[in-house]
Amino acid sequence: MRGRISWVLKRALHEPLLPITAFAAILLATVTLVSLSIYTTSVIDVGVRWSVTKAGPSTTAAQVTTWIKGTTYHDVGLAVKAQAAETYQGYDTDVVSTALSADYQRDGERVQFGTRSDLQSQAKLVQGQWARPGTDPIEVTVPEDLGVKAGETLTLDRDGALTVRVAGVFATPRALYPPLNPSTSGTVPLMVPEETFLAKFADQVLGYWYVTPRLDAIDAGDLGPLAAVTAAMPDRIKERTPCAQCVVRHDLPQMLAQLDRGALIGQSTMLVPILQLLILAGYALMLTARLLADHRRMEVALLRARGAGMGGLIALSASEAVIIAAPSVLIAPFVAPHVLNAVASLPWVQAGAVPLSATPEPVTFLIAALVALAGAFMLAASAVRNARRTYVEEQSARGRGDRQGLLARAGGDVALVVVGGLAVWQLTRYGGPVASTAGGALGIDPLLVSGPALALLAGGMLGLRLVPWTSKIAAVVTSRRPGLAPALGTWQVSRRPLRYAGPALLLTMTVAIGVLSVTTATTWKDSQRDQADHQVGADLRITPPDRMATGAGAVYAALPGVRRVSPAVLQTVPFGDHDATMLALDADRLAEVLRLRPDLSDVPVAELGRRLAAERPNLKGIPLPGTPSKVSLDVRAEGEVGAELLLADALGARWQIRLSPEMTADLGKLGKPAYPLEVLGLTFTGQSPLVTVTELRADDERVSLPAGLRWSAADLKGAAKEVAPGKDGLFTVSGLQPDVAAAVVAGPKQDRPLPVVVTADLAAAETLAAGDERVMRFGTETATVRVAAVVDSLPGAPPGSPAALVDYRTVVDRSPIGAPRVTEWWATTRDGDPSAAVAALAARPDWSVKTFDRETHFAELRDNPLAGGLQGALLVGFLAAVVFAGIGFTVNAAVAARERRGEFGLLHSLGVGFRQILALLAIEQTFMVALGLGGGTLLAAGLATVVVPHLVISGQATGVTPPVLLEIPWAQTGALLLVLAAVLFLIVVLLAGSMRRRGLGQVLRAGEDG
Repeated sequence: MRGRISWVLKRALHEPLLPITAFAAILLATVTLVSLSIYTTSVIDVGVRWSVTKAGPSTTAAQVTTWIKGTTYHDVGLAVKAQAAETYQGYDTDVVSTALSADYQRDGERVQFGTRSDLQSQAKLVQGQWARPGTDPIEVTVPEDLGVKAGETLTLDRDGALTVRVAGVFATPRALYPPLNPSTSGTVPLMVPEETFLAKFADQVLGYWYVTPRLDAIDAGDLGPLAAVTAAMPDRIKERTPCAQCVVRHDLPQMLAQLDRGALIGQSTMLVPILQLLILAGYALMLTARLLADHRRMEVALLRARGAGMGGLIALSASEAVIIAAPSVLIAPFVAPHVLNAVASLPWVQAGAVPLSATPEPVTFLIAALVALAGAFMLAASAVRNARRTYVEEQSARGRGDRQGLLARAGGDVALVVVGGLAVWQLTRYGGPVASTAGGALGIDPLLVSGPALALLAGGMLGLRLVPWTSKIAAVVTSRRPGLAPALGTWQVSRRPLRYAGPALLLTMTVAIGVLSVTTATTWKDSQRDQADHQVGADLRITPPDRMATGAGAVYAALPGVRRVSPAVLQTVPFGDHDATMLALDADRLAEVLRLRPDLSDVPVAELGRRLAAERPNLKGIPLPGTPSKVSLDVRAEGEVGAELLLADALGARWQIRLSPEMTADLGKLGKPAYPLEVLGLTFTGQSPLVTVTELRADDERVSLPAGLRWSAADLKGAAKEVAPGKDGLFTVSGLQPDVAAAVVAGPKQDRPLPVVVTADLAAAETLAAGDERVMRFGTETATVRVAAVVDSLPGAPPGSPAALVDYRTVVDRSPIGAPRVTEWWATTRDGDPSAAVAALAARPDWSVKTFDRETHFAELRDNPLAGGLQGALLVGFLAAVVFAGIGFTVNAAVAARERRGEFGLLHSLGVGFRQILALLAIEQTFMVALGLGGGTLLAAGLATVVVPHLVISGQATGVTPPVLLEIPWAQTGALLLVLAAVLFLIVVLLAGSMRRRGLGQVLRAGEDG
């Protein structure tokens, strides 16, 4: 054994090129596959944690509610904590308890008392001190939104007067969870210590407990089991006596199940480039093993002629293969993390990079051992196969080579094309490499996930059938033209096409992997941008706080970089027999604000706006001069009536301003509106046979009425009301009924159907086409709508939700009674960049409740490891493929040149100069390079068309909205091909230069050895 190893080492040192090349190929394959296995596992785990963190406690927390009375509050709390410990074993949990009292009245407004376990740690005291238990009067701590100061006393009423003292005022963070008032009452609670609440207010009231697990260390393997135990929590908690009536509401089981599915799909998509690289690495190792065996075939034949048996030759080949492959097992696990961290530092993948530890995991040594063992087997098997020939057979085989390989002669490449095509077809049918198993669960389908890799290999091998034909044609053409190098070079390729087929196939697959990687990366980035634009719907969306409702538009229009703003309403409404998301925007500004990708609609956005505004009521109201801060009316009524003023501002927004009993409205109370203003109508409630409005004043100055002013009126039920223009005033309306509001607007009543744009899924569900009519309800209005157009999907609406787009002004002006109020403001910015406006809003947190902008959302989508993990895998695979191709091309060229040293020496002695020899080599290699670059590009383009759209997934590893558009970056592809061609021809030049430096005598003597 020792002598065999010594002989192997001496032989390797005598001719080190091919053993070193074989070692480099195995090491590269081992490092790459270990790197990709580490990367896949790390990206999935980090992506799961990233998704859980982004979801926030509103999704991960479980809300437990039940009725409490006195001390049962503590008993239920202990039961909730015990159940949390059982359900979330292995994870720390935070439990927040809170409770609200029954309603009290304060100056006609509802208030409640509340207690909360984490109030002092989450809120910031800005005035006074925290309320103390056992005081008389009762001390309360109030949020600053209530508008009172520390030290004040409040008188409340509920079955008698109750006086409390404000001990302090606190501020809460915007992201406070649970909210200060977890109920749907919308009241601002007066917070008291728990002892005070249980003693004074805990008489059959609702208690709330919020259980939030800390899932920052969760792994992908924990998702399924944790989803199962959390789904069982509502039933399990009822088995505890104090919680027999507890109700649990949580979204965590659904989120974990979705993440589990997403992790599986994300893992399967990353297996696609891994399998492509695995095939490429295997072929590169086979090519290297074949070159090594071919180079030593005469040596092995001589050993056989001198009595060496097959057993000894097999042992010799196996020993050499193990010596070459073994070091990779120890090197690869330590090198792989550094390779991944180096790739992660590249600018175009740095944003979504996953940091890795440099300490290898035990499993990486197992993966390295398996890859190295496979490489050693290929080396030994190729050597053993060649060892079967005798010396005479080897001498005769050195002539004309085979024109096709064994697999091609047997039709294996055609069969491979059929299998690969079937796999790709199934991949496009299922939409991804995951399918349902026989048991109904999801699993990775081996055929689907290997489809792109099989198609890559099959396409490359099928292209090799062109090598003998094209080389023969080229040889015939060049033989009829002057010049030795072209004729001799093409003749050499046509004489032994199989020698050039191996490196050409390797280069074809490398180019295809490179072009696929660039195409996938570009398509993925464009898709993230499309998703961000579509999900946001505009450059910037802002949700205003209630206290600045009327003044929000003017503030947002003045933000830096903002060009135009539009009021918006986004809510779920009944549409026909289904629910749909209704989006109302100003149709006049639709083309500027709405980001609808052109391919999603056959009708341009500007035309959609014109169609939506076609039935807009022609309201001609009363302009208010200047910038009034107060509006008042003189109203005569035969009974008590209440009124709201319908105002239009300069931004197209409509505001319903409640008038005081004195019929006065303070316009600055909810923010400074966008002037000038216009009165479009009034809404009345109460009972009076006649209501007459005699005068309108702005800042105590009488407003002149425009000529030709017309009024129309209708009640909440749609019944028309008699309205007459006043002789000295505005109008007189008759027939007001109790509990039935009536609206008077400055224009004719509009009864024609409301134009609406619907999404394709809503149209399919309702069997709608352009011109069809249905009924839609918004607010208290039920309107007949007519389909103006159908679009594939609507920006701003939740993905997968049926949606309808309407004109905001048409909806509000048709019926001011209960019309939807502005919920958001949508803005368009200069160059589509909202960063300056977002920064201004961040500096003034009191200006907005929530902001949603396309740039921030794009960054979130881009940085999501589950969605973007494929990019790193593609880059690692492409870099490895380039190195594999470089090694294969260089070694093949070097071995071919060495085997032809005698031929080159003879040519040189006949007067063929170095430039002609260089041209000869260039012609031979150009044929191979052109075949590889051209074939690889065509193969990649065809595969990209059918495969890439199914590899781009969302952050939840589901299909994306809007659909993916394939983008092949031809400029980058051309640059990539030029760089590869330049590097390969540089290798040829360096090889020829090396031959020139050897000198004629040495070449001739070397040729005698061949």
